[in-house]
Amino acid sequence: MGSGKSTYVLQLRHTLEREGFKPILLKPSFDTRDEEFVRSRIGIEHPAILIGPNEDLFAKRDILSSTHIIVDEAQFLSDKNIEDLAFLVDHLDKNVDCFGLRTAYTGRLFDATAYLMAIVDELVELPMTYKDGKKSIMHVRYVDGKPIFSGKAEFVGDIDEEYESVSRKQWMLLKNK
Repeated sequence: MGSGKSTYVLQLRHTLEREGFKPILLKPSFDTRDEEFVRSRIGIEHPAILIGPNEDLFAKRDILSSTHIIVDEAQFLSDKNIEDLAFLVDHLDKNVDCFGLRTAYTGRLFDATAYLMAIVDELVELPMTYKDGKKSIMHVRYVDGKPIFSGKAEFVGDIDEEYESVSRKQWMLLKNK
């Protein structure tokens, strides 16, 4: 969170389109914050196709006619979505890039992230540094100003209001208070 992931997603789409490719943006329908858009906090946005957990990706003409499929908020994908994307790569020679969070505020991998990490061809981390100088690899969720570390991991909120990206050291300090 806060690493510029959505900005990078939008930049990648723009660059691919400028180079003559046919990229398409997807995001899980679970992420309802920006409706049918991938939106960056720096003010850029582009329409995205929402995909449901049981949706047949092969029924979407835009996906099949695209050269590159870029997925934002991949931590909310279903196993079926992930397997469909893998099929597009392996059998239809599509380029697929998935962007999302590794861990939930609970300190555990999102289910979709764990599955993606198990089957991806390449994993690239977008680094972010916490104010203690260490990598921000964890997230803290706040309710009424107090950090919480349990509950439903699949919760969509605004980083500026409810979440903070922190280093593992800071996460552990807050968790063990």
